[in-house]
Amino acid sequence: MVFVPNDSAKIRQAYCTLAEMDADLGDLGLRPDILTRFILPASQYLQREIGQFIPTLEMRIIAGNSRAELVIPPLLSLITVKNDESLLPASVFILLPATRMWANGPYVRISLDPEVTSGAYWVPEKNAVEISGTWGLWEQVARTGATLTSNQAIDAETLEASDAGKVSPGMTLLIESEVQFVTGFGDPVAAVTALAATLDNQGETLTVASSANIFPGEIIRVDFEQMKVLDKKVGKLNVARGWAGSTKTGHSSSADIDVYKVFAVERSVNGTAAAAHVATTALRRYSVPEDINYLTRQIATLMLKKAQTGYAGRSGNSETGETFYNYEFPRDVIARVKANYYIPHTR
Repeated sequence: MVFVPNDSAKIRQAYCTLAEMDADLGDLGLRPDILTRFILPASQYLQREIGQFIPTLEMRIIAGNSRAELVIPPLLSLITVKNDESLLPASVFILLPATRMWANGPYVRISLDPEVTSGAYWVPEKNAVEISGTWGLWEQVARTGATLTSNQAIDAETLEASDAGKVSPGMTLLIESEVQFVTGFGDPVAAVTALAATLDNQGETLTVASSANIFPGEIIRVDFEQMKVLDKKVGKLNVARGWAGSTKTGHSSSADIDVYKVFAVERSVNGTAAAAHVATTALRRYSVPEDINYLTRQIATLMLKKAQTGYAGRSGNSETGETFYNYEFPRDVIARVKANYYIPHTR
């Protein structure tokens, strides 16, 4: 079995988001570089250990076997098959097992449909079968609840979300047929509203000129202080102060409130093609199984904690209590989760 990916394809696999990891840690306001330092390495580790949980669109080359059925890597959907130079559509094939390996999971065998084609066997020559399709162990797409605020050009490296609290670095977005990977924040949208009363350095309720275009979960900026919006009602915002390590300080009435609604994105990832998208287009996202998401968050957090101890794996002291972070990779947990996605012929 030979796998030949497209060399130019940008494959991105992140199995949790920055917002999810931040919530686990008590909403510290983690910087986006946590994505590249810990979340992506944790995801890549699990991809190697268990498999790929965000689909990729690729062509793979497999040796035939002269039999009616061909064993294949985990396949989620089929586009075309070239068998001994004959290009055939997906409609002439049967994917097995009929109910997939599990819900939202893959097929692992492919057969020519004898009712559609007279062909019965896969050509046995090495690398005689070329299969184009969507590959991976899991495929689940959900709406984020946000849309594009403005048109996105085909070469744009950012997008603006209507509700930025629904989007986070680490998300793999499906926008129409294009997959985009959220890498961080862009510049905030300036002066979305303004303070309607002064704010001291401890207050957590902002009186604002309008709360209409600000939503819970969004990050705002007043002067140089960042805050996270926890809740809102008409003319009021309840916030967490000093977000992302910014300094709590007093702010005068009429100070502008900027909102981080713009995200930096990588375009045309996982084998898809870049395209222009118009305002109000829905932002959908790929999700992974809950156990994979949890395990990624756990590993990424353990990696972060160990890094914070200078890789000594030990924090605190005998008076305040000591905490140990010796193992980033909890082997027993990984083994249990790995068993949930075991496919005998691919291991």
